[in-house]
Amino acid sequence: AATHIADMQVRNRGTMGGSCCQFLSESDYPPVLTMLEAEFEVRGASGTRRVPAVDFFDSALVTAVKDGELLTAIRIPGLAPHTGGAHDKVSRRFNDFGLISGSALVTLDDSGRAIDFRVALGNAAPRPARIPSVEAALSGQVITDELVAAAVARIGDDINPATDNHATADYRRKIAPSLVGRLVRTAILRAKGAQA
Repeated sequence: AATHIADMQVRNRGTMGGSCCQFLSESDYPPVLTMLEAEFEVRGASGTRRVPAVDFFDSALVTAVKDGELLTAIRIPGLAPHTGGAHDKVSRRFNDFGLISGSALVTLDDSGRAIDFRVALGNAAPRPARIPSVEAALSGQVITDELVAAAVARIGDDINPATDNHATADYRRKIAPSLVGRLVRTAILRAKGAQA
């Protein structure tokens, strides 16, 4: 995901934690960390607490970090063997903020069945959104192109994008299925490569 962010100078000076704390729905890291089920360690005068990614991001420039607190770590659980992932976005210019962005992760068993499947979108709701209809449709399945096409057709029920000066909500709804389909197919190819 980092390779999709701005340019090399910005990537070399910025941090993942800083990007997450200055949360914008079009940022790349929040959907990735939500999909990976990351945990944020926040420290303040009253002690240290851990916040799951799904609860960390609230709305533009608002996170679970309160006044007098500091983000001290981001913990990402290890991934199982035979796991592949993908991240991409639709943007006006190369590596610009995403009009919509997404991340997918799939773990395959030895028969090629998806034993773990996750997908999250950014800029499809006020906070990064997991897509339960697609996850449910593909988990436990040997994933085919036909199954992916049927699953991504349901995305509109799971997202609530906004209209802003970059794109309309309707446009974001229309491009979400093709983005997620591309992510799923890439993640599966990478998971199969991990099986070799």
